[in-house]
Amino acid sequence: MNPIELTQNYTMNRQEFSDILGVSQSLVIKWEKEGLAPDRLPWGKSTRRRYNISHILEARERFRPLSKRTPLSIFFWLVKGGVGKTTLSFNLAGALSRIGYRVLAIDLDGQSHLTTCFGIPNADEENLNTLWNVFYGEDDEAASMKETIIPLSPTLDLIPSSLDVTAVSLVIASETSVERKFNRLSNLIKPIKHNYDFIILDAPPSIDLLNVNGIFASDVIIAPILTDFLSHHSLSLLQETIETLQDYFKQIPITAPLIKLVANNFDIRNNICQQSLGRLQDGNYKGQLLKTVISRSTHLAESAKNMSPVFTFAPKSNGANDIHAFTQEIINTNFEVLNNAQ
Repeated sequence: MNPIELTQNYTMNRQEFSDILGVSQSLVIKWEKEGLAPDRLPWGKSTRRRYNISHILEARERFRPLSKRTPLSIFFWLVKGGVGKTTLSFNLAGALSRIGYRVLAIDLDGQSHLTTCFGIPNADEENLNTLWNVFYGEDDEAASMKETIIPLSPTLDLIPSSLDVTAVSLVIASETSVERKFNRLSNLIKPIKHNYDFIILDAPPSIDLLNVNGIFASDVIIAPILTDFLSHHSLSLLQETIETLQDYFKQIPITAPLIKLVANNFDIRNNICQQSLGRLQDGNYKGQLLKTVISRSTHLAESAKNMSPVFTFAPKSNGANDIHAFTQEIINTNFEVLNNAQ
């Protein structure tokens, strides 16, 4: 087994396990009597029961199934950098996969921040297949989407990135076919989309052709907005970019993705943050704003740096609570209906 594999198969105690499944611990004990067998890990002179995502899947199959859902592609993007795109996409992918949803995370950034968050060091990135290999790899360097995917847990896969991905936008500009220039990523994702409940794409803060491919491959764009006045200037540019692409490619049967905003890094003690959040909630973009507000959290910021989602790094922190609320809102929002209503 590749040493990278299954690095996100989160270990949890019975309380955490029952909370994820939304049941009581007494019911979990009943399931254990019916054959659910957690791992027994050494603890001093005794052992302790510990669960992981494999046990989540077993419980989902036998006792507590998830509702069927239409696969959803989420593109985390904003032209302004430093707004928390990678931190949120990393934590959302982990949270959804821990619940038992099948998740594919795709790193579109040549700086490979999302890849690093998932515990893959730079030295290994150079030896992995990326979208460069899928788009333009030749001979031994060519790879299919399937050959590019790294399994990180029984429910979480990753298409990693490296510096090679930066060159994709440069080379794709020379394509003469509209399909190959703008719809290539969408066409590559379509055959595997049914394997997943969620596909999460993390993108750099730029308007390049790989990001345009990401837009066309997505059902919804989620733009994290810092609760400061400077970040609001990026919103009109985001909206104009989508509208321009939609108008320009009317001859192609492409549905523009829904745009949703999430207020990030909010500090209730800061007057500027309060005023900025108020503008989002009452202004032109209030219909696009998600209800969840992600508060400023050292634990959440450090989760990406420590390559551990906040719900494992600091499970009782405000950051973990916010990610839980954000995840539940994503699960419970019918983006397809909202998009059709546009």
